[in-house]
Amino acid sequence: MSKNSEEETLLNRLVQLSKVVDAPCPLGRVHKMLDTVTASALLGALQSPASNTAIHQALIDEGFSISRTTINQRRECFREGTDSKCLCLPNNLGVIK
Repeated sequence: MSKNSEEETLLNRLVQLSKVVDAPCPLGRVHKMLDTVTASALLGALQSPASNTAIHQALIDEGFSISRTTINQRRECFREGTDSKCLCLPNNLGVIK
């Protein structure tokens, strides 16, 4: 590998790292990367009877790296009455429901 291609690879990796959003959980990070309308739609999907697989596939199709297991584990944070206990969303990231 040439020095230029090594530098470009490093540059690309560092650019991607600079885009990492700090949030207490993977779903929080995804949520913070979305525009307001899409973030609201994500919350709606997580609170709906939609399957974890369908939500996972929609996020993967758009380039987000998140596991279906994580969605399953964190989904309870989005249900009415339990969201204030979670480090995820929506209450602990300042989202108004």
